[in-house]
Amino acid sequence: MDTELLKTFLEVQKTRHFGKAADNLYLTQSAVSFRIRQLEQSLGVSLFNRYRNNIQLTTAGEMLLPHAQAVLSAIASAKQQLAMNFHPERTLQLGISPELSVLFAEPAFNQAVSLEQNCQLQFIPTDLLCRQPQLAPDGIVLLGQIDLEMPQWQPLCLGYLEFVAVSATGDEAASEASLGLAKLPRLMQNAVRFCSPQPEVVLNWLLANNACAYLPSCLVERHLLTQQLQRLPYPGFRIPVWAYSPAEATWPDAWRLHLESSATLLSEA
Repeated sequence: MDTELLKTFLEVQKTRHFGKAADNLYLTQSAVSFRIRQLEQSLGVSLFNRYRNNIQLTTAGEMLLPHAQAVLSAIASAKQQLAMNFHPERTLQLGISPELSVLFAEPAFNQAVSLEQNCQLQFIPTDLLCRQPQLAPDGIVLLGQIDLEMPQWQPLCLGYLEFVAVSATGDEAASEASLGLAKLPRLMQNAVRFCSPQPEVVLNWLLANNACAYLPSCLVERHLLTQQLQRLPYPGFRIPVWAYSPAEATWPDAWRLHLESSATLLSEA
């Protein structure tokens, strides 16, 4: 059976919508419908009850669900184990949520990742990484803990990233910028003027536009010392950074050690 059919089945089951599944899979809606029909024909059963804006699994679909998840997880695990045993020198392919780009501003950690670990890093939107962790076959690093449909993968907390509220020095901030993280509260009542998952991009906009935002303390520390920014009287937040990888992977422990020594992440909440 074509595993792409199973992937499409799982995405439709998750979104309960052919159009949304198509967007997430970067396919057309007709292609998603065609794949589901192919799967139903190969199994000889109907998998979805198709109501208007309300797609539900049939009894057969409910029965297939755990098997589809197990098949895709087993294939991903097999690929990882074969690669690690027969190609140990290959480049690790890791997915990183964009807001964690700030971790790589530390030269020592950057060098360790690029030279010692031989990693290929892909900054992929967090929601896409959560839906399709297979995009990064050797593991992912995210801000906050989630439930992944990858039972063979294990989580490891690498430390805590601290966020503080800051504004450009001068008059009261005229507008607010944001990283788009639900874990961080708003600072102003009016609408957010600028939003980006890249902390460095938000910082540059904040400095140029007399704005305020929650940003990683390791990123703004130098700007606070030079008084380009001022700390606002709002509580700071420490959010855990989690690595997810196969149980036999060694890179998460190495990352944690390097990040602890660089003081980019805090060891306690």
